[in-house]
Amino acid sequence: SVSASYGHTGAPTPFALSIKILGQTKWKLCFDTHEELMEWLAAMTDVVVQGSVDSYNALILEAHDPRNTGGNSNAATLYGQLSEPPSNISPQYADNEVVGGHRLWSMGHYNVKSENYPEAALEGMQEMEGIMEEVNSDDEEEVVAALTEEKVLGKGLEFTMDPSTGVEIWGIPSKHLLPMVIILNFALCLSRASAVSADMFWHLITFINIGLLGVFSKEIVGGVVVPKKSGSKVARRLSSGAGAVVDQKVDSIVQKAEKEELTIPKPSDDYKPVAGTTTMCIENPTDLPVKDGIIFAGWRNADPSMMQIRSLGYKKHKKKVASPGELYKCIHVDIFESRTRYPDMASRVTLPKVKFEDKGPKTWNAPDLFVITIAIPTDPPKLYGSAENGGGYTITMYYQMHQETRDILRRVTADSYKPADEEKVEDPNTSKVNAVRLLEEWCRRAPTDDNFMARFKVVPNAQNLKEIGLPTWIAKYNGKPFLIKRPGQTGFLYRHPEKSCIEFDISLHPFPYLAKQGICYMKDTFFKKVLVTFGFLIEGRSDDELPECLIGLFQLCYPDPQHAIQGEDFFVGKSPKSF
Repeated sequence: SVSASYGHTGAPTPFALSIKILGQTKWKLCFDTHEELMEWLAAMTDVVVQGSVDSYNALILEAHDPRNTGGNSNAATLYGQLSEPPSNISPQYADNEVVGGHRLWSMGHYNVKSENYPEAALEGMQEMEGIMEEVNSDDEEEVVAALTEEKVLGKGLEFTMDPSTGVEIWGIPSKHLLPMVIILNFALCLSRASAVSADMFWHLITFINIGLLGVFSKEIVGGVVVPKKSGSKVARRLSSGAGAVVDQKVDSIVQKAEKEELTIPKPSDDYKPVAGTTTMCIENPTDLPVKDGIIFAGWRNADPSMMQIRSLGYKKHKKKVASPGELYKCIHVDIFESRTRYPDMASRVTLPKVKFEDKGPKTWNAPDLFVITIAIPTDPPKLYGSAENGGGYTITMYYQMHQETRDILRRVTADSYKPADEEKVEDPNTSKVNAVRLLEEWCRRAPTDDNFMARFKVVPNAQNLKEIGLPTWIAKYNGKPFLIKRPGQTGFLYRHPEKSCIEFDISLHPFPYLAKQGICYMKDTFFKKVLVTFGFLIEGRSDDELPECLIGLFQLCYPDPQHAIQGEDFFVGKSPKSF
């Protein structure tokens, strides 16, 4: 069972969740806020209740199994372990087969929410002057502006406790508690002494009671939460504007405002910023990426050999080797913070122009420019609700194909190509040919084959976790590759054939709760201290797809959230530019 406490129970925080087995507390989880406590209580209660429901259903199925009574299903129904008198039925169905009253059960969806704050906010609004049944478009804009500014429903309105609804509690303040304990013990010792007369004893009792009355104080605990009737911009604006709204209208407008706040913006045709102007490419990790006194995010091209990839024959010996190189080179990076996710960056920016020395027409699907975007959530994760969007950082990398990759593509896509004709190399794990062929196959099949698209792999590798003291529960995942297995949820593919460009977007917003909790934990403390390299590749499985080779990689150098470019400014031309 699980139970929540609110108050001082000997735990590090007053918000504690106790997990009990056979009535004894085995674990106690502590939280910083009451809201987090209630979310976890709801989630843990789900587990306990689901277990009870499953056990109950199992007993029902066992009791009604004909095999338990020699094949007599009616006997099983009427005399099984959990049988009970039949349900009441109409006389017209009396000749039909009688069934027992027990049924199978399942869990349903529910919400856990605080009742007082929203109701108090709406109750206070209903008391305003000029309540109307409808709101016209002009008034709605005013209301939305007010609500967005104030963050109605407990976020921006000022609330207070109604003292008339609280409970009076008498007690001794903590600052007087120790002296009173000392005095009481001293009085008890004196009362036991034989030298104390009866008159002295009663004088002592009177003195102690007078002292207790002097330190006792009255407090009002609990009560109903109500909004302050004065001092709220929303209250003033709604009462002094074109009119107020009823509680249903306010609720719908708030929901509409919140929904619009998280809507993914559409690409603009009026202005497109130049790709890569939110960061600076630096030579050494410790170089300061500054221009005109403005500090940008710094990045650099890293050595591909620092990344471990699957070697030839991996299925047999499970050995990994250093990547033989990279198929694309990172030429620009954009990093910004925003309230929503920005997908398909290739359509939102002015892409860099790339040129190659081609001998003949293009015969392959792999793009000249490969764009990879990672959306990293930094909003505190929630156990319930949509996780497809939210605040966070967007990291977009623009990769240009290497000429060597292009030469291999021209060779392996020719009509006369035969794999057996490939020149043998001394170490097969240094060859890029199989990886180039796999990339070409992925670019051809991924748009229509979700299983093949799900072979896109990310390899994060931070170089200084021990130095910065990152907790073990986060650091143990460093260097471990992960696949983007859920096309349409965590992976999105965008094709721009007119620009010879493909973009693959990775959204970490739908990732598990603990993963996002770790990212949120790192944001304010560790982001500015970390030196991390990201590598990307298509997972090879059979020997004709191995060894793997990185599509590309780049190293992010000590990104400080304090200097982050805001996405909303970047896409309208108001943010500083690095070139």
